[in-house]
Amino acid sequence: MSPHLSRQIRPRRLILSLGLVLGLLGTTAQADEYDWMLQVLDSSRINGQVGSGASGNMAVNTAAGDGNIQANQRQIGVGGGVVAGPVTPLGVHKPSNVSGGAALDAQTEIGGQAFSHSAGVLGINQVSGAGNAQVNTMSMGGGGSSSSGIRAMGAGIPKPLPNLSGQDTGRRAGHIPDRYRAVIGEGALSGFSGVLQINQVSGIGNMTANHFSISMP
Repeated sequence: MSPHLSRQIRPRRLILSLGLVLGLLGTTAQADEYDWMLQVLDSSRINGQVGSGASGNMAVNTAAGDGNIQANQRQIGVGGGVVAGPVTPLGVHKPSNVSGGAALDAQTEIGGQAFSHSAGVLGINQVSGAGNAQVNTMSMGGGGSSSSGIRAMGAGIPKPLPNLSGQDTGRRAGHIPDRYRAVIGEGALSGFSGVLQINQVSGIGNMTANHFSISMP
């Protein structure tokens, strides 16, 4: 199986929700084999024409590795009513099954013409590695709608993660140094208009968050 993720989707005037997690949960595999497989598969890519020309409410979660947590949360209120339900508070803790035995060659990339000339609200969480947490939250209100959802989003901030790397310095005997790479190509997201939230991580034990709120008359 190729270590790279490549999906080509062309949505038009639709809500796009793409969620894909590549993880390894084999409890009977030997530790060395498990670590080797993690090293091979820790690569996540969004490229080609994925999402090009899309519009509307778009949420993308892609993960390669082990023990990663991701969330895209939205609330929209218009004229006193709530179009999308309230944002659920999100607490993030250290996963219990994070493996720190293998040296990682973790790479994330958004390339090609991905989401070029798209418009609307786009939240992307992309991660390669282990024990990482990512969250995008957005709340919009107008026309007398309640702002309680906006205040509630403060509870959605992930709790700090403890150091998951342990002795994983990349210099242990028999292991190559860890190599992390996160890239957004110059053609990706070109011509995008609207609200754009991106969390892109390669590594171990990282925490990233984007929070956006707006209240209109």
